[in-house]
Amino acid sequence: MNKRLFSYEFYFSILIVVIACFILLRSYYPFFYPVLHCEDGVLIYLSYFENNAAFNVYDVYSGYISLLPRLLGYIAMQFPPTISPNIISAFTLLINCFAYSLFYLKRFRFLVENDQHRFIICLIIAAFPLGNFALSSSLIYSSWYLLWIACLLIYAPFFSKEKKTLQISDFIIFSIIVLCVWSHPLSIFLAPLCVYRLIVSPSWKERYLQFFILITIFLYFKLGVVPTEVPTNLNHWLTLQRWRNGITYTLGRVIFEGLFGNSARYYFYSTLQAPIVYVSSLSFILGFLLLIKAHFSIIQKVDIRRIFIIFLIIFGLTLFMIISRDGRPFVGEWENRYFLLQKMMLLLSIGVITSRIFSSIKFSTVSQFSLSILLVLYLLVINQFNVKYYATSREAFNELQPLIERVSQQQTLFRTDSSYKHQFIFDWIALYQQRGCLQKK
Repeated sequence: MNKRLFSYEFYFSILIVVIACFILLRSYYPFFYPVLHCEDGVLIYLSYFENNAAFNVYDVYSGYISLLPRLLGYIAMQFPPTISPNIISAFTLLINCFAYSLFYLKRFRFLVENDQHRFIICLIIAAFPLGNFALSSSLIYSSWYLLWIACLLIYAPFFSKEKKTLQISDFIIFSIIVLCVWSHPLSIFLAPLCVYRLIVSPSWKERYLQFFILITIFLYFKLGVVPTEVPTNLNHWLTLQRWRNGITYTLGRVIFEGLFGNSARYYFYSTLQAPIVYVSSLSFILGFLLLIKAHFSIIQKVDIRRIFIIFLIIFGLTLFMIISRDGRPFVGEWENRYFLLQKMMLLLSIGVITSRIFSSIKFSTVSQFSLSILLVLYLLVINQFNVKYYATSREAFNELQPLIERVSQQQTLFRTDSSYKHQFIFDWIALYQQRGCLQKK
């Protein structure tokens, strides 16, 4: 089933390179001409320019600590000022590539045994335009991909029938999980996943590891997250309006947008044709259920249970977004990050079920080729319709250059003349106020 001409490591390397090409082709300007999108410009570049101290990685922003992005930002700012923006973009690219290729790891053979199928699933998820230029190239926004990484690594077992002892790679993965957990406040949603692994795992060693991860999550929630104004009154959560919004956003922003792109979803919303979005999403759900029913003898009951759990998580995350934002509407074009994890879960679920069917039913070479061509054409079309969300202008890059070159050329003045430094900070903040990233005082 997993016969290969080359080694597993070779294919993994190829996968990462191809995914990197996907991302760079889709977001050429943000990576080669970095604009230091809002948070990157203020929280990383300006913050470490004012106080280049390592303890700044623990700074709280928007109510939480984002440990790994701030740590990588600190490392990037140790390079010359003119190079730092490119290093920030490079770190973001590495995180994105790892997030999209993660499912190819051998530890996910318990979900999809065929390595080639997991390879293709990773490529397809990476090829779908699920975000925008900020999610692709902003180091601070990469915390959403880190949440996805933590989710997958927690769900994958550390032990198997072939592997009954911990290896160095497991300790590395455990460390990655801790860093990812301490980078996004929604890590609290990973706690039920840890509990699930605690219950179903036959190995006590596995349970100990999941218990430690669970402790890490609660420590972060206690020490790394500032209490917000999220309503604790149960009646506030159970209002009919909240649940209705949770359903409509799941249908529109997760299922429809995940499958057909943000551009199509926003077009129907803006032209008051939202029912088309909801009917299309409900039709997909019905078709997906009929597909499972038609191949029920092939698809394992455990797969159905996993898919059901994933859809519960998708709805729960979407509902939490609505409540935590106190009913703030998410109908615009640029709130993709709040639904990124759910859309990736959706595509992964489809991939797992499709792989199970393809592994059990023999398709002719012509059928496989035809399906592949149709899928590639569809991905090309959907990316073309969503290209505007991944574009930045050369002008946005150019407007930063005088300020960055001022830092590069006048470093001695910045250290000796506080007024010169304060003037630079004032000019930098003014630029970001002009961009709409900061409120004018």
